[in-house]
Amino acid sequence: MASIKDVAQLAGVSPSTVSLVINGSNLVKHETAYKVRQAIEQLNYVPNQAARSLVTKEKKVIALIQIVNDSTFDVLDMDRNVFEKFTDTLMVDMLAGVQSVLAPEGYSILTKIELVNTPLDKIDVLDKTKIDGAIFIGGMLSEELQARVKEMNIPAVYAYFSSENKNYDYVESDPEEGIYLAVKHLIECGHRDIAFINGSLFSKTNERKLRGYQRALREADIPFREDWVQNSEYIGRAGYCAMRQLWEQGKRPTALVGGSDVIALGAYRFLYEQGLFCPRDISIVGYESGVLSASCVPPMTSVCTRKCEVGMEAARILINRIRNPKAKPVNMVLHPILIQGESVARIK
Repeated sequence: MASIKDVAQLAGVSPSTVSLVINGSNLVKHETAYKVRQAIEQLNYVPNQAARSLVTKEKKVIALIQIVNDSTFDVLDMDRNVFEKFTDTLMVDMLAGVQSVLAPEGYSILTKIELVNTPLDKIDVLDKTKIDGAIFIGGMLSEELQARVKEMNIPAVYAYFSSENKNYDYVESDPEEGIYLAVKHLIECGHRDIAFINGSLFSKTNERKLRGYQRALREADIPFREDWVQNSEYIGRAGYCAMRQLWEQGKRPTALVGGSDVIALGAYRFLYEQGLFCPRDISIVGYESGVLSASCVPPMTSVCTRKCEVGMEAARILINRIRNPKAKPVNMVLHPILIQGESVARIK
């Protein structure tokens, strides 16, 4: 097992310099700290956490909290286990990125899914005596929640949520750009009758996704038809119901964009029950490009919102906030990428 002396030797510095870097001191030059962190990673060095905590007062625990909407569960069959049917994978897909940054720094992670109306004092992981900071996930957040977390003096970063108030740390993937890429791809493949099942009305990203859909149509001189847009909670059952509603209204799109992969998969299921196959009869593009989009049949074209990278950046920003409480807020936006699967057909 590597020692602090081994790290110091590899980085070409003294053991005391390594100790300063581990404890987040600002006294070490950026270039030197970078060399030390590289050496720590290369040697898989793990600091003596018990001794370090006595000095830094850190608990070495971070809370990862996803906020979901209460009405998500209204569409579920309550005679079955609700959580078996809650299939949003946002937290799971982000977790690898978060862990890749926090684990080498000696942090453990507490994960929690909470309803949007749950009072903060009822979220048991939000206890400053137990955690060093928190990463909040999703568009169901609010500026009121941000303000209250700040009042609790808990270092926090917000992933996939941004607001006009730039005094908070956040990192996201631009939802307007993401849906724009999806619709533009379908248009380039010859589609003009494109339906859109957007995310939840309660999500702050909902309006931005709609703007992306409208912008792509406008650039191609395709009229925007409001009745070709539905909203859905971020579960398969809700996507199924939204697609059924479009169908019952007589809509027969040649292509569909889902506000998430899970929503798109719900639409897949309904269309399959009508005897339609993707992409032979209808093309479908999802959003998020999570583990589900690559596993469905056929593999789904989806907008990659770079969840692993968002998780990594959120973790880095949080560590910096914990160690440098007065640092300037970081507002980071990553550009989404369209990942092409086999769910889109070209038409004349």
